[in-house]
Amino acid sequence: MKQKEKQRKSEKKRISVEEGLFTLPESTAENAQLIGSKCKFCGSVFFPKRLICGSCFKEGMETILLSNRGKITTWTVIWMSPPGFKGQVPYVLGEVGLPENVTIRTHFTGVDPNKPAIKLGDEVEMVIEKIYENEEGNQIVSYMFKPA
Repeated sequence: MKQKEKQRKSEKKRISVEEGLFTLPESTAENAQLIGSKCKFCGSVFFPKRLICGSCFKEGMETILLSNRGKITTWTVIWMSPPGFKGQVPYVLGEVGLPENVTIRTHFTGVDPNKPAIKLGDEVEMVIEKIYENEEGNQIVSYMFKPA
């Protein structure tokens, strides 16, 4: 086997926890962005993206990229692992309001769950981080927000 083929097989991949939630840039020079949708009729914005507007119930949603900075609207510390969760507990979970007038439920990273130093209205920015590794050693990643 050639050296390059061996190297490719040994390289770990970053795999999105769920397709269609965010862009996953290959280079660190690019920023990841959440993928939402905006109604062509009433202008309502949603995350995750949807096919039918939840406000006017019309079809005709366009896919948009959302801001990766927002403000904390609520948060709490989760002490017990929900069924199927493969991340570490405790963790900080909350919601972030984005400029597009949409609220995102998210994990917060860079915040100590034992002494959370965040408050409502704090500015945060989106990052992509590893949740766990699968059986092949690939990183399963998701969007999270951290203090800006």
